[in-house]
Amino acid sequence: MPLLERLQFTCAICRIAAYTLYRRLCCKGNPIPKREFNITCIGLDNSGKSSLLTLLCGEDDISDISPTTGFNIRCIQVKNCILNIKEIGGGEKVREFWSHYYQGAEGVIYFVDSSETQENLLLSREYLRKALENNHLNSLPWLIMCNCQDKPGAKSVEEIQQIMALDKSCLFGACSIKSVQDAREACERLIEEMYRNSSPEETALNQV
Repeated sequence: MPLLERLQFTCAICRIAAYTLYRRLCCKGNPIPKREFNITCIGLDNSGKSSLLTLLCGEDDISDISPTTGFNIRCIQVKNCILNIKEIGGGEKVREFWSHYYQGAEGVIYFVDSSETQENLLLSREYLRKALENNHLNSLPWLIMCNCQDKPGAKSVEEIQQIMALDKSCLFGACSIKSVQDAREACERLIEEMYRNSSPEETALNQV
C-alpha cells in the first residue's frame, strides 16, 4: 500500500473518532433534524472547498485554513436536514485516491473555481467526468458549485455549464465566500433531489 494511502487511512481513524464531538459543536442549538444525508465533496485544489464549507458550518474565521491533504468531515445543518460532508483533498497526488471515499454517498458536491484559466477548467472537467462515471456516484444527485464568483474574470454559471458539457443532468449553483447564502440555497436544491432519489422506505425510516 502506498505511503500516502497508509497515512490517509491512519488519519481517517482519528477523524472519524472525533466526528461525533465535532458535529455537536457545529450543529449545537438547533432542533433535531428529520433526515441526514452523506455527501461526498470533491474538486481540484484551490477551488475553495474548505473555506466555503467552513463558513457553511457557521464558523467565521477562514484565515488559517490549510489545503486538505486527505479528507475532512463537515457537519452542516440546512433547514431540517444534516449534511454529513466528506470533503476530499484536490491535490494532484490525492485525486488518484478519490474513488476510495465514494462508497456510502447519497449525493455529490463538486467545486469549480469559476475564475480559473480555460486550461484548468478543462482539467477540472476531465476529473468531473471521470467521477461521474464511477459506479458509486453515477446514479446520485450532483451539485456543481461554481465557486469564487467574487473574483475578477469569474465565469458565470452558464459559461461553466458550457465548458463542462455534461451528459448527466446536474444542479449548478453560483457561490463565493461573500455569498454563503447562495451556497446554502444550492444545498437545499440538492437535498430536494436526494429526497427524490431515496426509496420510500428510506424516507419513511428517516422521518420517524
